[in-house]
Amino acid sequence: MTHPHTDSARPADLASWTMMLRAQRGAAQEIARLVADTVLVHFPEAAYFVLWIDYDGDLATDLFPESVRDAQGQILTDFDSSRLPSLPATDPLRARWGGYDPADAVQVRHVLRSLRLSGGEFDNFPEDLRRDGDDEGYVPCLLLSPQARPDRWDTWDAEDDDDRERLLRPYSAQRPSSGTAGPEA
Repeated sequence: MTHPHTDSARPADLASWTMMLRAQRGAAQEIARLVADTVLVHFPEAAYFVLWIDYDGDLATDLFPESVRDAQGQILTDFDSSRLPSLPATDPLRARWGGYDPADAVQVRHVLRSLRLSGGEFDNFPEDLRRDGDDEGYVPCLLLSPQARPDRWDTWDAEDDDDRERLLRPYSAQRPSSGTAGPEA
């Protein structure tokens, strides 16, 4: 008689699952970097991709792009439109988007939501760069350039590798106190 939990052809074990989880987190880092690099094609001075969360919404649909900002927090573009600038067909980044259209804000939003739903964590937009009308508390953002800095360095400096692997930080300014760069994807 077979055990009810081992009837599958290849039962999962924790070591295999952990390895797949790490591979998935590595891929999520690469996708976060793809989003950042795509935004930088059109806005080379961009530093932050600011997002907002509708806490009254469903977890699967509560994350939205808000704006792209420079290192001083100035808005370079917002997401009132459902279209973004198109990548040239010859740009190598375009091929990495596969069937997704990086000029379609709805599809970009889907990618960002999927990153979050798969366990990815975003940085908090620095409070000193916020403008009137910005949310208080946690304002998720993706750091887009080496001029961007996290709101708090120590938030993700825990010794827990799991936390560091989940942080989606494609780029980051150097940490002032240690002179080393923050975690990059």
